[in-house]
Formats: sequence, C-alpha cells, structure tokens
Amino acid sequence: MLYPVCLSIDDQNHHRIVAPDFDNLAVLDTDRPRALTRMQLRIEGAISELLMHDVALPAPSHIDELRERPELMGCEVLQIDIHPLQLQAVARHQAGR
Repeated sequence: MLYPVCLSIDDQNHHRIVAPDFDNLAVLDTDRPRALTRMQLRIEGAISELLMHDVALPAPSHIDELRERPELMGCEVLQIDIHPLQLQAVARHQAGR
C-alpha cells in the first residue's frame, strides 16, 4: 500500500515531511533519507495502533489531489510503501490474539 507524504525544506534546511492521511503525523530532520525513514516508521506505528484497536485504515490519498491542496502547495509529493499485512500480524501478536 502506497501512502503519500509531502516533503518541504524550511529556511534552516530542515526536511519537513507530513503524512496527510494521518492526523498530526510529521517529521522534521536535517537529513532527507533519515527523515523519510522516520516517517515510514511513524506511519507504520500509526497503522499498528489502528489495527490493534480494530479501526479501519485510511485510504491513501491520490497524489494529484494532494498537489492541489493549498496547505501542501510547493511540497514534493512522495509515496511510502507500507505492508499492512505484516503490521497486522505484529499487532495481533502484541495484542495477544
């Protein structure tokens, strides 16, 4: 499953990444690869929490729709590959089911 993220760079050369399909999910880092890795881990954590509580996963937004959202104008839209079946197995194990 490919979840889009929006990457922008601030005046201090920090890479800011937001995941618009998840509330309040953002990463700020000076290193782009590390920021992307951290965002992947945060998305996986958010999905694991949803799975542990039997909450439906949000459908990934379409990239074209994100590019048109005013608050995301000027950001670079990327996709992060997430494997929900693996996360579901881990969530079940952690929940003792």
